Order: sequence, then structure tokens, then C-alpha cells
Amino acid sequence: MFSVDSENDVFPGDRLCTVLVLAKRRLNSKDFSLKAHDYDLQRIFYRIDRQTRGKTGFVFSNSGPVPYSPDLEEDITWLQFSGLTGRPDLQSPEILVLKPQGEAYFNEVLTKRMGKRGIERLERIAGLFAERISVLN
Repeated sequence: MFSVDSENDVFPGDRLCTVLVLAKRRLNSKDFSLKAHDYDLQRIFYRIDRQTRGKTGFVFSNSGPVPYSPDLEEDITWLQFSGLTGRPDLQSPEILVLKPQGEAYFNEVLTKRMGKRGIERLERIAGLFAERISVLN
């Protein structure tokens, strides 16, 4: 489990939810929908992880044909199953939507759990993420 502060544990989905909300705010996007299959997110975060020398908190394996992070995949899945993110329909599996519940979870839970220092650490990651995506709306 990734620890942001010594006394605060971050659970599956927390890092990615924080990055998505911070990127949404950085882009000043009312609704946050982006074209991103899971493998696109893997590629984006791998590049960010290399650029920041491992500061994403996701561990990537290079043993397969492409770099892969099981932790990132768990975060993606957890956010979708919890209803904080989603895919608009089965015909558009490449579209990822940050739902209002995701932003509420960040505001009501993650700001307390992660603390100011933890969120500040993910601000740079969110900025790099925002530079690499195109919001659809």
C-alpha cells in the first residue's frame, strides 16, 4: 500500500482519483471525459513515472511486451466498480468519465486522508497527466 504520509494510508483508487480531479481542475473542465482505454492510461502513467523518477507511486513491470502496472490497473478497476469513474456505454469503452461522485469523494474523503502534503505531491503528476490528455467536452 502506498503511503502519502507516515500516518495516512492510501487505498486503491485514491491516487488515480486525486490525479483525475486535480487534472480536471487544472484544465478548468466542467465535465471530465477523456478518450483513454486502460492501456492508454498505462502508457501515459508509465511515461510520467519515468519522467518523475518513480514519483507516481505506481510500480511498473518491463518484463512483458509493454510496461504494465498492476497497481494502476487495480486503481482503474476500483474507481469504475465504486462508481467514481465510468464508461458512458458499451459502445464507447475508450471514453473515461470522472463522475460527480469522484470529485465528491476527493473533496470529502481524500483531502482529509491524504492531507495537504500528499495532495501537493500529486499536483505535479496531475499537471503532467493534464498535458498528455484531451478532454472531450
